[in-house]
Amino acid sequence: MTVLFVFLAFTIILGIILYANVRANKPRQNFVVALHGIFAGITLCTLTYVGADYIGQGNVLFNFSYMLFWIGGILGVFMLMKDKLFTKGIPTWLAGFPAGKGGIPKFLPLVHAGIQIVAVILLVLFVMGK
Repeated sequence: MTVLFVFLAFTIILGIILYANVRANKPRQNFVVALHGIFAGITLCTLTYVGADYIGQGNVLFNFSYMLFWIGGILGVFMLMKDKLFTKGIPTWLAGFPAGKGGIPKFLPLVHAGIQIVAVILLVLFVMGK
C-alpha cells in the first residue's frame, strides 16, 4: 500500500501543476501531462494489484474508491483527447461537453480532481479501518 500512496502523491503533485496552468490560461506542458498520465496509470495498476483481494468482497469503502479512481481516470483521458489529440474537438456524446476548437472548460479539471479527492479519502478511510 505504501508504494500506491507514493505514486498517488506524485500524480497529485503533477495534477496541481497542470491545474495551475489551466487557471493561469497557460498551455499545459506535454511532458507534465505525460508524466501525470503515466503516474496515474501506474497508480491504477498498483491499486488493482494491491486491491485484488478486496474488490467485490463487501468492502464498500474500497469498492467505491476503486470505482471512483477509474471514473476519474476515464474523465482525465477524455480531457486529454479534447485538449491534446483532437484539434477540432471530439463529439459531445463522447466527451460530455460541447465540442469546440481545442481547449477544455475550466470546471472540468475541478470535476476530475473532485472525484479523485473523494476516492483518495475513501481509500485512506479503508486503510485506516483495516
